[in-house]
Amino acid sequence: MRLQRLRLTRMPGVDDAIELRDLTGGLNVVVGPNGSGKSSMCRAIRAMLWGAGRGERVECEGTWLGRDGVRLDAELDGRQTTWRESGRIVSGPVLPDASLSGCYVISVEDLVTMEGEADLAGRVLREMMAGVYPGGVRLSLFTTGVRAGHAERRQLQQARTRLAQAEAEAAGLDDSVARLPELERRRDEARQARVRLSSLERRRELLDVQAREAAARARIDAMPVEAGRIRGDELERLEALQQQREEAAARLVRLEDELATAVQAVAAGQQHLEAVSEEELEACRARVAELQRLLSERDRVQRSVLPLETRRARLAARVGPGDLARDGVTDSTAADFETALRAREGFLREVEALEAEVRA
Repeated sequence: MRLQRLRLTRMPGVDDAIELRDLTGGLNVVVGPNGSGKSSMCRAIRAMLWGAGRGERVECEGTWLGRDGVRLDAELDGRQTTWRESGRIVSGPVLPDASLSGCYVISVEDLVTMEGEADLAGRVLREMMAGVYPGGVRLSLFTTGVRAGHAERRQLQQARTRLAQAEAEAAGLDDSVARLPELERRRDEARQARVRLSSLERRRELLDVQAREAAARARIDAMPVEAGRIRGDELERLEALQQQREEAAARLVRLEDELATAVQAVAAGQQHLEAVSEEELEACRARVAELQRLLSERDRVQRSVLPLETRRARLAARVGPGDLARDGVTDSTAADFETALRAREGFLREVEALEAEVRA
């Protein structure tokens, strides 16, 4: 299987796309300054055949020519290679195990230290160094110790470790960059959802208020008709009634005190009455009965005298003394009137005397 074309679009350390075309079936020499992507193309070929390293994201595509002349198109997107034949997806070629991938790579160090091919190695080294043989200079001027290069090897390993970490971080950043449009879309959706949530919250609050209003109206409708007489000042009226109740309670206490005082006074009067003899009580009763009789007699006399006085005054105002006979008022009637008046005055004096005696 022979590579005909290779295009590298993404790899840690590669900024622009690199493409190799028209590769021949012999030895293809790729030249260029440091950082031009020569080593990256070799890593891309290994990644396409055996997969990218851990934490490394590679995107490239290539065209291969199989032993039977069949053209295979390979596309590596991240860590998976897709093989196509005439546009159809097919299984990839049978390759050696990935652990043997390093056996197909020859580095400059391998060429320099190659045994049995000293002339070839020397020529390659001199051509790469513009005709200068640095080994002779080193052998003539420098001597190496037993542990020469150990520190450098350790530093190289540390550098490779840091490089691998940096490449892993770069791959992570590439993943984050690839996820950026999705994250922005989700952010926009979250903002829209927040706006919708705010609108829904306001609508929910409105529905709650409407539900409470409907419940309040239902309670109002369920109230009796007498509730319509509620004026709104029931608390003030209740406080006034409570104050009146307290004042009535205070008056009741005062009346109870007065009642107790009256009871004590009655008890004292009862004791005083017990000291009065039965004869004195009988005499008082008799005087009271006489007083009642006289009062009744006085009322009777007043009822009989009042019409006479009214008639006499009316007649005296209307006619003279000589005309009284025409109206049926005779001398005897006048005498009777005078007698009634004197009797009335006597009764009044007796009543006053009896009242004074009773009070005494």
